Amino acid sequence: MKYGSARIVFLVVAALAVALLGNPGVVHAQKSGGMGVKVPFDFYVGDTKFSAGHYAVWRGPGSLIHLSDANGRTSATFAIFGYRPSPGELGQLIFNRYGDSHFLAEIRWPESDATSQFPKSSVEREVAKNAVTEKVATTNTNR
Repeated sequence: MKYGSARIVFLVVAALAVALLGNPGVVHAQKSGGMGVKVPFDFYVGDTKFSAGHYAVWRGPGSLIHLSDANGRTSATFAIFGYRPSPGELGQLIFNRYGDSHFLAEIRWPESDATSQFPKSSVEREVAKNAVTEKVATTNTNR
């Protein structure tokens, strides 16, 4: 298969995966081991900015993570960078904070020993050049 054909197949499979995830919202997050969180500040996932609010987050197929606001109006699917053991059992979103800017760094899944980690985006790397990193956590509200 040529490079162009392989790329088209990959894009079609990725589009189907996103379409199949749909927008099940907070109820799906509760049933699938996902979680609901209240994020009291605007934040970035990669280079995408999200407003403060209530969000559902859950694992999709493979290495996909789905994030949706409580109204289902804002949603996105992201591929994660990797896993590592998690110290928590409640479920948390961990953010890197640089001044007033927050970037999702990891997800500690409830009742799981896995943590999903996100790579630093180009926006985060640029902001981090001139600021000290502080970790900020939000906790699962589905308890």
